[in-house]
Amino acid sequence: GVLEPKSFSCIANPCRVLKVDNALKSGCKEGPDTGDAVIESGLACTTQCQDSFYASDSILRCHAETLTPATFTCEAQCAVPTVANAAAGGICKEAKDKIMPFTSCTTQCATGYTASATSLSCRNGGFSPATIACNPDPCPAPTGVEFHHKKGPCQDGSTITSGSTCVSQCLAGYTPSVASLACKAGTLTPATFQCVPNPCSIPDVKNTAGTGCEGIKGDKVDSGKACATSCKTGYTPSEKKLDCYAQVLTPRIFECMEDPCPIPFAKNQEGSGCLGVPG
Repeated sequence: GVLEPKSFSCIANPCRVLKVDNALKSGCKEGPDTGDAVIESGLACTTQCQDSFYASDSILRCHAETLTPATFTCEAQCAVPTVANAAAGGICKEAKDKIMPFTSCTTQCATGYTASATSLSCRNGGFSPATIACNPDPCPAPTGVEFHHKKGPCQDGSTITSGSTCVSQCLAGYTPSVASLACKAGTLTPATFQCVPNPCSIPDVKNTAGTGCEGIKGDKVDSGKACATSCKTGYTPSEKKLDCYAQVLTPRIFECMEDPCPIPFAKNQEGSGCLGVPG
């Protein structure tokens, strides 16, 4: 027997490009103007969209009834939103007005603010996520404060929420130079404070001259200074001075001790003139 025809070949089928929303005509520059485009295997569809729309893929390649990629979309640009406390150039680093579809907006905020999302993806004329905000940064507690409380310089902890305050705190014997520091968008006002050593109270001692400390009129001795002790006539202080530092006197107290009486001198006296008292 003889086959007629003697052989055959398998011909690759063409590919059909289905209708795409907002595509121009059939969606392929190769045509047709109406209806679905049919692309021969081994050839390609050069995609096209209506004005103000952009194709997700520029080429669809056909091989044996299979398109790669399988389809495309025609999408609009995304309008860049106006966001409070965004950077001077707007919320998107890439553009101030519009972002191309299939791309992302890298968010940016003014100093002291952080975006609620690091990027916005533009698809179908809208961003994902749909909303964005520039939130005020918290404030770190001030550093370098000597003699602050062992739990930290702020009663509120190491991080202060914007809009709240750092209530300053110091070790015992010290007082903060300011009671609180206000936090706004990552900045404390004032920026820091000092722990100022407290003065020392002059001890209540009997028979002192004046306050008991020479040259001091009030009842306090400034930290870093000393009380030169002073007693009434006929009395001598047990300590020449009391040093003050951070509300602590060293030594803490003194006494005004009665002075001994001088023995009068008389002619022809024996010894000191007083029995049992060495002269």
